[in-house]
Amino acid sequence: MYSYSAYGLGIHSDLPLPELNAAIVKKDITVQIRKVDNNPLPLIYNQPVLNITPNEIILSIEEVGTFVIHGGTIIDVSPAPNVEDALLRRYLIGTIMALLLYQRGLLVLHASSLNINGSAVAFLGNPGSGKSSIAAALLKNGHEIITDDVSAIVFEGDNFKVLPGYPQIKLSDDVARSLGYDINSSIKLDRQEEKRGYRVNNELIESPIELRQIYILTEASDQGIERVTPQEAIKEIIRHSYPTRFAQPENPEHFLKCVNIINKIHLYRLYRSSSLQALPGLAHLVEEHLIQNGHNKRQ
Repeated sequence: MYSYSAYGLGIHSDLPLPELNAAIVKKDITVQIRKVDNNPLPLIYNQPVLNITPNEIILSIEEVGTFVIHGGTIIDVSPAPNVEDALLRRYLIGTIMALLLYQRGLLVLHASSLNINGSAVAFLGNPGSGKSSIAAALLKNGHEIITDDVSAIVFEGDNFKVLPGYPQIKLSDDVARSLGYDINSSIKLDRQEEKRGYRVNNELIESPIELRQIYILTEASDQGIERVTPQEAIKEIIRHSYPTRFAQPENPEHFLKCVNIINKIHLYRLYRSSSLQALPGLAHLVEEHLIQNGHNKRQ
């Protein structure tokens, strides 16, 4: 088996997962290729089907396969015929990992998080809202990626910390070119994914980092930042968390975690224009806003 580390967990996998950090670690998670004789969830009109119970999560996707997560420790993968490994990996390290982390009791946000001056700052948003784009712009200013797209938050007393995922960010060619990323150094992902993978950070982040601020990305004609009311904040956290982002009902524990977050951490709406040339200015706007809210400048 291949051995990796991500989100503070040791992952032993039948399938190579080169996006993750290779490491000799104890086994917390097992990823195994296992044929499912009869698809446990019939596909409806060729749409993905998700079923969540306290001890088992099943996701079936036509032309990809069926994933079964057991007790937050085992992922059974039953690949569809002729599916490419790269496509399986995209789901494994993305949606499936997010659902597993939720099953392990973490609050999991559909967000990219960065280490900015020693604190974690998260960017929430719908697919295509620009989470990775603003992260890439801030990376160019010397900050570090904690995790792209899936932010798992562990509760330590009154503090909330973001677990480091893996040092890769996905960018479209247009965004990469506008920010000066070298496309020749990127990793081609699966055929269904238009973005490319970029390895970032010179040094790996190994320890969880305390979450201090959350921005919700919203497209607008003018860029700006606006405080979100607590009532709106709880709706946004729930809407952008797993599994509710897939229209699955939250349980009382999940709801309480969302409430605890907004009781301590302010949420702001980050308005961004669609112009790629405006990304550096948006990154500067975020940096200045963080300083105004008590984040020290980089030493």
